[in-house]
Amino acid sequence: MVPFLSVPNVLDAVVVRGALASALATPDLVIEIPHGATRTVDFTSVEALLRSPLPDALIDFFYVNTDAGAPELAEAIARRFVTQHPARSVAVLRCRIPRTFIDCNRVIDADPAAFREGKVTPGLMPWITDPDDRALLQERYARYAAAARRVIAAISA
Repeated sequence: MVPFLSVPNVLDAVVVRGALASALATPDLVIEIPHGATRTVDFTSVEALLRSPLPDALIDFFYVNTDAGAPELAEAIARRFVTQHPARSVAVLRCRIPRTFIDCNRVIDADPAAFREGKVTPGLMPWITDPDDRALLQERYARYAAAARRVIAAISA
């Protein structure tokens, strides 16, 4: 079994098990929520660490650019799945890094020409200008991606 460990400020990992599921078994399904930072505290806790001059009212953008309800929907799907299949379990991976700062569902080092052509949207937002802020967010992004890959690889094996 792979340890499904949460990473503070980066990833909440929860395993939802059916009534007959073994506590030692690898989950049968993974639901990843890369835009899982939906709470005000997700935004404000990162904002407090940053030195970049952020746009006025950026928190308003956070609210309209957030996948509100995605974490709750994922947990509801997991509960329904294990209710219908009591010998199975589901790993739910919730990113806690606001996409307002860095989008964990994007390629961070994509070619800038691809941004201009509209092929991709930026992963690291343009208002993050301080080098230390960029490093902090890229480190959290890397930790999230690595943890998610480990879980998905374990379940796929």
